[in-house]
Amino acid sequence: MSSSFLTLVSPIKGIVVPLAEVPDPVFAEGALGQGIALDPLGDCLHAPLAGEVIQCARTHHAFTLRSDAGVEVLIHLGLDTVTLEGRGIEPCVSVGQRVEVGDLLCHFDVDKLACEATSLITPLIVIDAPGWRWAETGLKSGDVVQRGDSLVVLEAIASAEHQAVSAQGPKGERSVVLALETGLHARPAARLRAIAREHDVSLNLTHAEHSANVDSISGLMNLGLTSQRSRHWGLAA
Repeated sequence: MSSSFLTLVSPIKGIVVPLAEVPDPVFAEGALGQGIALDPLGDCLHAPLAGEVIQCARTHHAFTLRSDAGVEVLIHLGLDTVTLEGRGIEPCVSVGQRVEVGDLLCHFDVDKLACEATSLITPLIVIDAPGWRWAETGLKSGDVVQRGDSLVVLEAIASAEHQAVSAQGPKGERSVVLALETGLHARPAARLRAIAREHDVSLNLTHAEHSANVDSISGLMNLGLTSQRSRHWGLAA
């Protein structure tokens, strides 16, 4: 039987930047997941795959889509764009919306972001892909891709290769204060996930009636946590 593949297309015309060359260690070191980045040559981001919008950053700089096969992809417009608090970015989708390949995700003011953000380099990260593995695309640094060109290819793997083991052990709970000026966005979410995996624990963050396991980057960001508020989290080893 032939292998199954999932292709993610370029969300914008741009210049290919390998993830390891992105000037941000969280992306470059793969803390969020495997991916590729583009230096954009346009002012609109489009959906790289069909699926559901499961996360829209409150500051409009990041979108997460989940395919029908369960693959979650984060499109992160620029670097340090979270500090703009949404200025210069006009979102065109909302959480829960169904999108098809090529549908518009947002417009952005290129000049404003270029002047006020660290960089326009836009990573596309596969943050969760149960049952899929990365396949080489042949793209190299400096290649120019058009919107809609093949950018990332994932290959289906046998279910036995990615079976998860449920964590068992004592549980604990602690109240904490979030002291991040820009809130719980992609970078601190990736750090929380890394801590949980480093210590082999299941870590849950809860605020009011909402809760998310730190293994889900999109779930953490959807909590919409900002600074100066008390948070509760549960820890199970």
